[in-house]
Amino acid sequence: MNKPLDHLAWVKTEKGRKIHCVPDVIDDEGRWPDPFVEDPGAEATALCGKASKFYPPGIFTRLHAQRCYECCDALGIPQGFGTPLNERRK
Repeated sequence: MNKPLDHLAWVKTEKGRKIHCVPDVIDDEGRWPDPFVEDPGAEATALCGKASKFYPPGIFTRLHAQRCYECCDALGIPQGFGTPLNERRK
């Protein structure tokens, strides 16, 4: 994975309690593409292999939802809560 962490999309399914990483959603300028902005619920495949309709998470989900263990392992980052960029730096 050669994209910086701020260019990785952490998304959720409609009823999901975990957030998943979909690496090819964010463009090189760090923007969400039109399908996610204009019509949330775009079909995608997460790093863990889960294929679903994914939605951009709300603020509380971005801060507090459990990250998918398999997505974290695929990225080589610690498992945890919220998007990696929202974790406090130690």
